[in-house]
Amino acid sequence: MIHVWKVEGDKLELNKEELLQYPALAAILQRDQYPGKEFALKEFKYINLLADKNGYCILNGLDKKSAHAYAVQFSGLPKDYVPDAKVKAAIQCVLDSLNTTVIERSLQNAIKALATSSKLTDKMADVLEQKIDVATTPDTIKECGLLIKELMNLGKELPSQISTLTELQKAWASEQKGGTVRGGKVYTSSLDGDDELGFNGSGVERLD
Repeated sequence: MIHVWKVEGDKLELNKEELLQYPALAAILQRDQYPGKEFALKEFKYINLLADKNGYCILNGLDKKSAHAYAVQFSGLPKDYVPDAKVKAAIQCVLDSLNTTVIERSLQNAIKALATSSKLTDKMADVLEQKIDVATTPDTIKECGLLIKELMNLGKELPSQISTLTELQKAWASEQKGGTVRGGKVYTSSLDGDDELGFNGSGVERLD
């Protein structure tokens, strides 16, 4: 969980006192001049959907376009919403300071690489199928052979990629059990406390 907010179902709660300690996040909240901060809350939900290490976008290695479309859809922002420099800075702040470690970012990049590789092989297979159906000359047959060879090479690399991803997952799991939290303390399950604490004061806002 990102400690400056909490998500329950489709609702997002802000811990404003904690959030305001981070200039990039404070800028999003402070520029919304309306009392309810409704647009800022939607932008925070957008940020959370893109940056949450345990969220759909990162766990599934979505590319930027797909991740943006998903985050817009489920944050309640307009369909034509485009994140500006402040929102992009806030996303980077969450990724760098509040949500991920070097191991986690490496794991996320590995997942993205596998997702991209899968898309590439799917497209190559589609092209190969189309070309084989009309391959009637030595040149077109040779082209099909080269595509088959390339697909086979990509397939040979897959076990190594999966092995790397598995090792990163093990390292991530190990860090989750014995990592550090803010202030240099060693993480233990006793530090989790009650999820309800710290989010019920006057600094809380809710997104329905």
